[in-house]
Amino acid sequence: MIPLLAALVALVVLLPLLLRTSPLQGTLCAVQACVAAAGVARSAYPSLRPVALVTFVFTFSWLGVAPAYQLATGRAAWRDYGVIAGPHTTTALVLMVLATVTLYVGFFRPGATPAVAPSPTATPLDPPRWVCLGYLFACLVLAPGAVAAGGGLAGMFSSRAERSAALVAQGISLQDAGGLQVALVSILPGALATAGCYLSLIRVLNQYRAAGWAEIGALDAGLLVLGMALVVVFANPFVNTRALSAAAIGSLVLLVVRPRTGRAGVWMAAVLLVATLVAYPAANAFRGTTSTQPQPQGLEFLGGQDFDGFQQAINAGEFVEDLGHSGGTYSFSGILYFVPRAVWADKERPASIDVAANRGYAFTNLSLPVHAELYLDFGPVGMTAVLFVLSAAGRRSDLDWAAGLGSRAALMAPYACLACLSIIRGPIGSNGPVYLTNLGLIGLGLLLARHRAAVPIPPVRSPG
Repeated sequence: MIPLLAALVALVVLLPLLLRTSPLQGTLCAVQACVAAAGVARSAYPSLRPVALVTFVFTFSWLGVAPAYQLATGRAAWRDYGVIAGPHTTTALVLMVLATVTLYVGFFRPGATPAVAPSPTATPLDPPRWVCLGYLFACLVLAPGAVAAGGGLAGMFSSRAERSAALVAQGISLQDAGGLQVALVSILPGALATAGCYLSLIRVLNQYRAAGWAEIGALDAGLLVLGMALVVVFANPFVNTRALSAAAIGSLVLLVVRPRTGRAGVWMAAVLLVATLVAYPAANAFRGTTSTQPQPQGLEFLGGQDFDGFQQAINAGEFVEDLGHSGGTYSFSGILYFVPRAVWADKERPASIDVAANRGYAFTNLSLPVHAELYLDFGPVGMTAVLFVLSAAGRRSDLDWAAGLGSRAALMAPYACLACLSIIRGPIGSNGPVYLTNLGLIGLGLLLARHRAAVPIPPVRSPG
């Protein structure tokens, strides 16, 4: 009942925009927004499913509200005002609805239960201290070179534009996400800091929840403080994309707060909706770029550069019509980002660059929704299959988290859910090197984790 009510509310709110579009496109937009809104409600209540919640909130805002506005007003980013009226718009809407329905089925299919029932006597999983120490030590080793390449410590708190300029001045281009230099100065330091801090925080929280502050070891506390300091330096929103910084910092907050109830889910949904529809475009100030274009008024930002996902999905359809499906080269190139071009000469650059270039854009380092990239690579059937597998993995993490389990899947949920912002926004070849490295390092630490030894309770001696 609650998902249906959420869908109806979304329909009513967007109805003034939908009535200004063609009947077919308006209907597709309505279905898209309603399914995403239902997904938000179902993942927030009666218990919080964080991976699904972030997925459907961002889908609703970025690929639900924004397309309705753009179709109703004819507005689009990058001065491409004719893209909305092009021949591939309806196809893009159909694919978008298919992708969202697939995610809904994957996350909420019947029969979903936790892997095991939570036990009140179960001991929590402790990531090995040597893994936390190793990650943070490796970050410290890379830190001097990474900070110097970015313009010094002040450059790490300037802006993405200024830091990128400092890196380019030294012959390092962030668009070459698979390059060794980029990995050493831009990807690995932040990933090591994030994973080291994340795993150290799990250890400290386990100790605190077991016996209070007195149980926290000095070394673990020191590693956590060091990890937080390194996260501030390497994962702050000044020199990182907004989504990647939100994942690094926000996941630590979720680990501490541990929201699981329906009430917490409703609050988190409200915060995320404000974040994606208000704070997300407002945080564009961190870019540090200036524009001669007039500032958007009212809802005009929904047709701007921060909401170009639908526009790029349309462009992906044009790309496929012109060049055909790639057979997976873009997705595999993004996932295997660590393979150097010296070994893989035909390795593709991020798909959004080629899609935007095919449309004739001068600025091509744009977003590309993950479903559009998967369609470009594998067609509609392959897109549907991959999205179902991804949502099934998120479902496992969600169910363990909602049940209060201390499983590895549950402990992945805080970072995995916020990484969905970057996953959905795409392309894999652009943001993938960061979130995949973080997920891999955190996953390795949890794979090596072991349950804490139960503390024996000393027998009570009888008096005398």
